[in-house]
Amino acid sequence: MKQVKPAAHRLLEIILALAIASSFGTFANAEASADRFLQIYDQANPKDKLIFGKVLGSAQNGMAWSNEALQQEHGFRLFCAPEHMAFVDQQVVAIMREFVKNHPERQGAPYGMVLLLALKEAFPCK
Repeated sequence: MKQVKPAAHRLLEIILALAIASSFGTFANAEASADRFLQIYDQANPKDKLIFGKVLGSAQNGMAWSNEALQQEHGFRLFCAPEHMAFVDQQVVAIMREFVKNHPERQGAPYGMVLLLALKEAFPCK
């Protein structure tokens, strides 16, 4: 049997997470709300919780690269995390959870949008 490399293994986990996520009614037609994402995350078994954390962490990573492209191409950023900060997945979940707690009116918005707003609030640009 061919051994799977760590990067490929991570990609397979993310694909699996998306497949699991799409099996939930809210995920099937549109991106889940932040509240629903956190509910699913909280109810997941430990292995699935890691996978859902990777989904949110991957979203944050994409936002960080988009943020960098905005800086290089247009001279501004949407959020300004410390330059050498490396996020862990559980930290990204905690940032979004804190934002939803402080802004309950946003809990029904898509989790990707809420994550971006949470990053903007947690790491404002000066």
